Amino acid sequence: RVYTIYKRKADKVRPVDWYVSDSSTLGGRPDWKEQRQMFEAILVAREPALFWDFSEIGRCSAEVQPPVRIRTIEH
Repeated sequence: RVYTIYKRKADKVRPVDWYVSDSSTLGGRPDWKEQRQMFEAILVAREPALFWDFSEIGRCSAEVQPPVRIRTIEH
């Protein structure tokens, strides 16, 4: 048996699919691209010494990339 949760149409959230210029930009540091290139070079050079478990995947410090607000529309 498969147990699923039914979400009513009124409870669904639909992401906005068009570009709306409200002057919002992604945050972060302005020199991030240069630092990322340097970080990637260090990772490649030191790869054998790195260790972490898969529970840490997907976590990013807010200093590197602040949380992004995804615009949705009410219906």
